[in-house]
Amino acid sequence: MAIWKKIFFPSNLLKQNPNTKEEKIFKKQIEDLIGYKPSNLNVFYECFTHSSINNNSRDFERLEFLGDSVLSSIISDYLYHQAPDKKEGYLTQMRSKMVNRKTLNALGTELNLSDYLQKRQNTSLGENINGNLYEALVGAIYIDGGFENCRDFISETLIKQEDFEQLEKRVTSYKGLIIEWAQKNKIEINFDTFQEENAEEINIFNSIIYLDNKIITKGRATSKKKAEEIASKRAFYRLNKYINTSNKK
Repeated sequence: MAIWKKIFFPSNLLKQNPNTKEEKIFKKQIEDLIGYKPSNLNVFYECFTHSSINNNSRDFERLEFLGDSVLSSIISDYLYHQAPDKKEGYLTQMRSKMVNRKTLNALGTELNLSDYLQKRQNTSLGENINGNLYEALVGAIYIDGGFENCRDFISETLIKQEDFEQLEKRVTSYKGLIIEWAQKNKIEINFDTFQEENAEEINIFNSIIYLDNKIITKGRATSKKKAEEIASKRAFYRLNKYINTSNKK
């Protein structure tokens, strides 16, 4: 995949100079990325514009919002036809596995999407930037090329890479898994998550999991969510025999 030069082109430049060399290069790069010839380059400039660029242009977050919904719809349609005998709960769980943040981040990284992003120097990007840009790109394709081109892009980049049997076995949230198991078996589960008091600049969170008021596992990380997930993963493996037995019922 070709890499877009680190040059920002505001949308009005396209209107004034529609046949510049830079525009032609960008158009070819986007065509290679999305699999068809784009007709509205402005939406792809918006797709790869960070909010740190203060020039009154729109940034990728609006398209990310749109792309999230379009992606969910296309994956729902795929699963509905792929698993005709499965119930709503199963389909919802599988969709969650396919569009979870970790998967989208990996996919955006594979496509080198952050290499396209225009931002101010030294701007800090979150760990989910590549997944966010993937959703923004889906939104841009929807605006430019419609639903069918979106379906083709998602099928080529996301759906075809998934092994359905492996997807069924994948765990995306250990916390959700043990909560579901505890509720199903009428076992009381509680998370006690708190921030450590220390003089360090980095925030550290501890999470303790109680089952029926007994400490099962602990987790420690730089965010509340990560600490709970680490503790939950440890609880899952500690209780694995009981969870697997319960899930087979």
